[in-house]
Amino acid sequence: MYAGNGRISAKLIKKAMASWYSEIKDMEPDIYTKYDDPASGKAIGHFTQLVWAKSEFIGCAASTDGKKLYFGCNYGPAGNVKGAGILKWGTPCTECENSLKCNQKYESLCGVLLPIPDSSPMPFKNKFYFCFIFVVINLFI
Repeated sequence: MYAGNGRISAKLIKKAMASWYSEIKDMEPDIYTKYDDPASGKAIGHFTQLVWAKSEFIGCAASTDGKKLYFGCNYGPAGNVKGAGILKWGTPCTECENSLKCNQKYESLCGVLLPIPDSSPMPFKNKFYFCFIFVVINLFI
């Protein structure tokens, strides 16, 4: 969950994702191969879920209480499974599923990039905002 000010936008989404990704600084090396809470007690769960190898889908939503905008994502399959590896180690793209091949731009990832939605807010009648965050890819471009 990320709390910020303003309207939902690509800029706010990137800020939330960057905030979650910044937890990489608190990662301990052993956690990449066997997930657990870090001995330091620092928060890393947003980062680890963001990069969890087996998560293929992401759906995000934002809502406001009139003061702050709250933004969160749901991943599938869920990550942060204690004892499981965060990343797959080995030669890139040797385990691509469903006859996928290496991505031409991100050579360690399987599959093709999906189009990134435009940066316009996506309002709905219930004042919730939903979006698929393929923008996460754009965060690192």
